[in-house]
Order: sequence, then C-alpha cells, then structure tokens
Amino acid sequence: MMGTSVHWCLKALVPAAMLLVAGGSNALAQGSERRTTGGRCAVSGPIEQAFQHRMATANGVRLHYYTAGSGPAVVFTHGFPSSSHEWRHVAQAMAGCFTVVAVDLRGMGDSERPLTGYDAFTMATDVRELMRGLGHTSVQDVVHD
Repeated sequence: MMGTSVHWCLKALVPAAMLLVAGGSNALAQGSERRTTGGRCAVSGPIEQAFQHRMATANGVRLHYYTAGSGPAVVFTHGFPSSSHEWRHVAQAMAGCFTVVAVDLRGMGDSERPLTGYDAFTMATDVRELMRGLGHTSVQDVVHD
C-alpha cells in the first residue's frame, strides 16, 4: 500500500506534469532550489542540475541510476522498453520531499546488458539490492509497464 505522502504527491503531479509540458523547459529555467509552500515541498530548477547520475553493482550487474532530494526513499522503475529517463519530471517534482532514485533495469538505458537474468524476480532483486546498497532499508516503489 502506498504511503499517504507519496499518494498525495503522485495525485498532485498530474497537474504539475501538465504544467511542465505546457511550459516546456522554460518552466524550469531558474536555478535549482528547494522551496516549501503550505507545508508541501518541491524542487524547482533545471533537471540536469538536480540529479546525480551514478553506476552501482547490484546482484552482480552494473546498474545506472540517478538520484536527488532527501527524505524517505522512493524508487522509480520503468517498463519495457524504456529507461529511467521517462521519470525525470516526476522524480524532480518529488525530490523536494523524498530521496528519489530512478534506475535503468538490466539491459536497458545505460545499465549493463548481461546474457541472462531478464525475468521479473531477478530484475526485482537487482532493484532491491541497489537500494540496500545505497543504505535504504525502507522504500516506496513507483512502477509502470
């Protein structure tokens, strides 16, 4: 079950995503900063400044991920065939309240492409081990396919 704060943030992102689409990159033209409005927090600014792109070995495979923010951990997992890039606007909007991690699953995006391990259990284990390796013991998952 999704936590209340994550649920609120996701419900609020539909209009926020529409604003980003309507405003294009100019909607994020100012420097990256954290702001709190009415008890809610958000990060505004260029996406490329907010995220830190990294590689880590988890479950024997090198995974690309990007991270930003602080607070409770939320991991974004993309569907097939895609990459973590699809989460950039949502992850940025949530980075004001959460530690966001968007991962490229094995064989996709900038992650390693091993010959085996493309079943759901193995890829879920990859993500779990990545998050444990980053020091997160409790994580909210945001996924789609």
